Amino acid sequence: MNRFEDVWEIYTEAFPVDERRSRISQCRIMNNTRYQIIPYLREGQLIGFMGLWKLPSFVFLEHFAIKKEFRGLGYGTEMLKELLILHGERMILEVEPPENHVAQSRISFYERHGFSLNTYKYIQPPYEDGQRALPLFLMSYPKSLSKEAFDKTVGELYQFVYEVSADKA
Repeated sequence: MNRFEDVWEIYTEAFPVDERRSRISQCRIMNNTRYQIIPYLREGQLIGFMGLWKLPSFVFLEHFAIKKEFRGLGYGTEMLKELLILHGERMILEVEPPENHVAQSRISFYERHGFSLNTYKYIQPPYEDGQRALPLFLMSYPKSLSKEAFDKTVGELYQFVYEVSADKA
């Protein structure tokens, strides 16, 4: 992708250190055939991007960010609608617990687009040494997950995205 530097700038601005990879790790996964970055352009200008994984049972929307100056203008809705048309058979994403206004707004945004909040216990493993594991929730599209489906989903995330076993996270 020719716009890596621009995407990297949005990525590092939008996500705290514990919720992102190092540059070296990000470059490494760009060679993984299951992973892709989808830049979102308008009139040749990068508005935002999505980083997603095509896993055996679902598509995982790992990172979704809009450039700061374009937030709140409807681009996120456009991007998500397009993604659901292309990959909406079964989609998973992670969100922070609804403990503050920003997290609550983010969850509401996804719920307006048909995602369900699954409140089973979930820990996002650290991306890098020295980072923290994070208590998050999984959201699923087009419906909520049974406990059995949730456990299978976590297993795939840990195996393919975080490269850890479920018992070590």
